Amino acid sequence: MRTHTHKNPQNSTLTDNKGPLKLSAREPITAINAYVQRVMKDNGHYDAVNDKHCITIAANSSTLKSILEIGKNFKMDLATVNSLRLVLRFNRQIYGEGYNESENIVNILSVTSLNVTSDVIGSSFTNGVTRNIIYSFFPNVGPGFKIVQEPLNLIYLPVTLNTLSEMETKLEDQNGKLINLRGEELSIRFYICEA
Repeated sequence: MRTHTHKNPQNSTLTDNKGPLKLSAREPITAINAYVQRVMKDNGHYDAVNDKHCITIAANSSTLKSILEIGKNFKMDLATVNSLRLVLRFNRQIYGEGYNESENIVNILSVTSLNVTSDVIGSSFTNGVTRNIIYSFFPNVGPGFKIVQEPLNLIYLPVTLNTLSEMETKLEDQNGKLINLRGEELSIRFYICEA
């Protein structure tokens, strides 16, 4: 089994002699493991006599690293660009049978905060830098679930325009990268008052 590079760095393709298997780099380790094991079993890469999977991917909660247990006569090629090694945090190499622990801490959660930005507000600071963030939060649900977030303590920020004819609002991560909502609707309510 080996990994192939895809144009999209968020996806990796595991390939064996029976064809490619697509995985999303945003899946938790348990979901990645279940998927890999299911597809390998479907492709005949499974020890049916001992009811044992040839590859197991797990997390080491003590070290925050990932574990790759590879069965006899199997290897996993993580030497390609944009493979699962980016999420599981293994070095770029081919791993052989036995217990393998990633050399680095797992990078499953790349978004540490969601920021609602608006181009008409001012006096907002993040790490000492002026930004147009009106509200920042960490989602309280997992990927794929509806986020319902209501600010607990309202903070009023000044509007930078005398006349408000239009405004642009975005949902970004902590690095200013737009969040991909995958076609889902985003509803944001603003309360604007005169000071």
